[in-house]
Amino acid sequence: MLVIKNYIFEGTIDKVKETPPDKIKTIDIQDKTVYQSEFSKEAIIGATGTHEGTHATDKDSNRNFVDAKTAEIAPNANELKFYQQSDTEGYKVIDKKK
Repeated sequence: MLVIKNYIFEGTIDKVKETPPDKIKTIDIQDKTVYQSEFSKEAIIGATGTHEGTHATDKDSNRNFVDAKTAEIAPNANELKFYQQSDTEGYKVIDKKK
């Protein structure tokens, strides 16, 4: 049996949530900007778990088998999908300004 453990540090998530209102924490994934600090702590934990879980369960997303850039494609896509599905208000994930 294979056992995979992913650790998400609550203190790191708290730092995202404690971002001052005039300095909203964003991350860019693919062609979208995610207003990460606008999501609940639980949603951020879920998105992070989705990203890291993809690394753990998908050989093509594991740096032991592919280069670092390739290893991030599916985890980033899954994390973005999680955020998009959690953005029920429709303003926390937007197209990147070009």
